[in-house]
Amino acid sequence: MSSAAAAERRIRYHEGGTVAQLRDIMTTKVLTTSPVSRWMTRDPVTATPDPTVEEAALLMLTNGFRHLPVLESRSLTGVVSIRDVLASGIGRRRTPE
Repeated sequence: MSSAAAAERRIRYHEGGTVAQLRDIMTTKVLTTSPVSRWMTRDPVTATPDPTVEEAALLMLTNGFRHLPVLESRSLTGVVSIRDVLASGIGRRRTPE
């Protein structure tokens, strides 16, 4: 098994594990000496600043990712995360109507 495959297997095995475990995985030679282009998602699904929180959440859930790059005129203006979506929902429930 290649060291990259071994690292990926360890990451999958430890999903939801501790930060210390993830730090150990991230400091393996393969990950610290490889260019980002080897690990990045090419041509990711993106959004403009226009969609609602619900639309962004649906897009992330439908496509199985936790971060949504937001582009305006082909420039990255931000990233929406599942955590952002949840925080928005929690804040909305706390706000009196």
